Amino acid sequence: MELERFCRKGKLRGAALDVTDPEPLPKESGLWDIEGVAVTPHISGLSLAYIDRSLQILELNLNNLKTGKKLINIVDREKGY
Repeated sequence: MELERFCRKGKLRGAALDVTDPEPLPKESGLWDIEGVAVTPHISGLSLAYIDRSLQILELNLNNLKTGKKLINIVDREKGY
């Protein structure tokens, strides 16, 4: 894996990984043992505030849509997100 090789050679000082391929990251993956690499489950978006914040954004966008203002958090497929 490129990331593992870069970290082991000192070309990358660290990484925080929320998404891996494959997912979940197998127990035998070398990424678990690299200093400076943090692997978290692919649920980091879930928090106690997640639902409240999502509903706030929805409410804001509905109001913006109603009043002709620009929406926030628009997906731009050409940019890849």
